[in-house]
Order: sequence, then C-alpha cells, then structure tokens
Amino acid sequence: MQRKIRNVEVAGHRTSFRLEEAFWDAARDCAAELGVTMGQLATRAVETHGGGGVSMSSAMRVFLILHYRNRFLAARRGYPPA
Repeated sequence: MQRKIRNVEVAGHRTSFRLEEAFWDAARDCAAELGVTMGQLATRAVETHGGGGVSMSSAMRVFLILHYRNRFLAARRGYPPA
C-alpha cells in the first residue's frame, strides 16, 4: 500500500506526514469525532506517542490504533467510548 504525504501543522510548525490512505481516512474521522483539527490531532499524537527517535508518522499510527482499540474494548464491555 502506497503512502501519501500531507502537510500538517504540529505545535505551530508546518511539517509533513507520510501515511497510508487508510490511516489518513482514520485520522480525518478521529479528528471529526474528537472535534479537533487535523493539526490538533497530529499534535496530540506526537506529544503522547512521539519522541525517543519515533517518527511522527509512527506516533500517529499508534495514536489511531489505540483510539480505535479503546473504542472497540469499551463497546465490547458495553461502556460508551472514552
């Protein structure tokens, strides 16, 4: 699967992310669900899962998989998503 490069503002700095289209779709949906911009979502992802040599794209993938995993587990337990 080919990765697409998109420009996003992270913590006030314009940068590029390279993600597979499925992750871009998930990021757009997640941002809409959380009521934030794509830049705000990217900033959260980098702040919570970046650093230590981890790429921003990897931080975004981890953020998204944890977000949707938490929703899945909450639904399976009968709780509203966090």
